[in-house]
Amino acid sequence: MFRNLVRYIATLAVIGLAVMAGFSIAAKYSAPASEIAMLPHFCYAQYVDNVSGPEYTIHDCGPIVNHYCPALLELQRAQKAIGVKKKGERLQHLQVAKRDTLYTLNGIKGFPNCPIRQHVESTLMQVNTLLNVYGHGQE
Repeated sequence: MFRNLVRYIATLAVIGLAVMAGFSIAAKYSAPASEIAMLPHFCYAQYVDNVSGPEYTIHDCGPIVNHYCPALLELQRAQKAIGVKKKGERLQHLQVAKRDTLYTLNGIKGFPNCPIRQHVESTLMQVNTLLNVYGHGQE
């Protein structure tokens, strides 16, 4: 848990420095910096202008993977929607996360060397578990 906190703070610092240096958050997609900071580094190129390097993009997975990072954001939002009054919001975020994650899994079938395959499969298991917990299990 401490490692995750340190990683989160370090990532926020990097994004904060990028913003202060004149880079804008939201290249192609937009999300709050606090949410972007929680994404894996391979998602950064979708959300932060002027990042470069292979660690900030997804390679060898085909064109469909652009749906995966938004799915991760939806999962984050579902996890933040706490309380009985937020149940509908939480389920909506989980359903979108599931849809986009399944779309990604289907899209990477033809790419056996896709390095994020296990990450995507793990995300789907997590989403399905949360849907089961909240009463809308796997259809």
